[in-house]
Amino acid sequence: MGRRADIVAEAAYLDGDSDEGYRATAGIRWYVAERLEIGGFVNRTDLGSFENSSLAVRGIWDFTGRFAVGATLAFGDESDTLRAFARFYLGKNR
Repeated sequence: MGRRADIVAEAAYLDGDSDEGYRATAGIRWYVAERLEIGGFVNRTDLGSFENSSLAVRGIWDFTGRFAVGATLAFGDESDTLRAFARFYLGKNR
């Protein structure tokens, strides 16, 4: 999708205390400005008796090329979540 946008996907195996399952995510992320990334995602989690499908939006502000902060807001069937995070990039600057 060019230098400023990517299609992304992720899959994970989940092993809980008493249940096993999976999580799958697919979406798109854009660099709308040099230091601002936004994205939209579809998520699916199935962990035994817990199932949730959600739509999420995410924003990440890159402060230095090595350090960024962001937040994700997901609206789901069973739960809504807000997650804040920080990133430190290892290796060379992005």
